[in-house]
Amino acid sequence: MSHATEGALVHQASATFVVPVHTPYDRQMLREHLETLATHGVPVTLDVDGIRWTIERHTPTHAPCRTCARFLGRLSCSRSGAAEASCLHCAIYPGAAGRRRSAVSRRGGVDTP
Repeated sequence: MSHATEGALVHQASATFVVPVHTPYDRQMLREHLETLATHGVPVTLDVDGIRWTIERHTPTHAPCRTCARFLGRLSCSRSGAAEASCLHCAIYPGAAGRRRSAVSRRGGVDTP
């Protein structure tokens, strides 16, 4: 089975599991699971659409996502070797950031959540 096309692979210290990511509902459920796992302070790794992310929980921040400019909030995601963090949305919905940036530029650079 190809995890890049069939689902997201979630790694945690005690378990590894595959979660489907075919529909927006699947991806929302993945988001909720990741938020819960990260709350316990255990490192979580997410492989989705061929990209590996490390998800970390921290004090809430208003720092922007390097990919889409949303606020990072309590969770941030980073690829190996990346200095700047992305938001959980960009990790779960690869490619969505480009569409969001296009919409922001069409509105004259004003970003609305």
